[in-house]
Amino acid sequence: MVIIWGQRMYGRVDRFAGSHVATRFFHFYYLPLIPLSSWLVLEEKEQGQFIGTQVPLQLRSVLLAWLRVASVIAGIGAISAVANALNPGAHWGIGELIGSIIYAAAALAFGLYAFARLGKLSAQEKAARVVYSDFAGRFVDVALLGDGRGAVKQRATEELDRHLVKHATASYRDAPQTSWRQIATRPDVRDVPLLRAALTRCRVEWSEASGEDRRALEVDHATILSNLQAAHPEIMQLDQFELRG
Repeated sequence: MVIIWGQRMYGRVDRFAGSHVATRFFHFYYLPLIPLSSWLVLEEKEQGQFIGTQVPLQLRSVLLAWLRVASVIAGIGAISAVANALNPGAHWGIGELIGSIIYAAAALAFGLYAFARLGKLSAQEKAARVVYSDFAGRFVDVALLGDGRGAVKQRATEELDRHLVKHATASYRDAPQTSWRQIATRPDVRDVPLLRAALTRCRVEWSEASGEDRRALEVDHATILSNLQAAHPEIMQLDQFELRG
């Protein structure tokens, strides 16, 4: 008897422009059992090899891996139930037949949803990654870059310094250093380079914060992205980047 076990990547989420997040599991007969590590995959190679960086264990990826396996098992059960119901020798009643059909339809819908919709990025999340790429060089969530966040934050800060000076007023004398969030979240700001740098720095600082500070940065990030969409609607034209994935 051949026993199949080992390690494989499952739970791919956040796929965009050639990158995604996935989790390495210990598997038994290809069923993902124990999550071992999550990875930001930057480029896939042949035979399951890839270029990427390890990130903290991603709960969404782990749960989605299990959900997708559950949907496959449910689908197999649905096929079996319908086959049994249609077997002339089964002598199933009309209620049992209807029940098996409902179960099969629900299992199919669950499977399609698990594989086709769960773990997908929204249009806003994709647009944010396009902005981050100006400073990270990759279409990825800069919050996942680990040690690389420092360089991204530095580049974004330098860009902010160049553009915030012209927004400095009596109320913002120290704008390049401490007032970038107040300026970038103002509803009348339409300075696209400033907003792109502020969005990236806001995301990096969110990844380093906790508690109320993190929640405030999350709100500011959404506001800055909204301002950026108003100032530069073309940012939502994502087809050219989708082709890279």
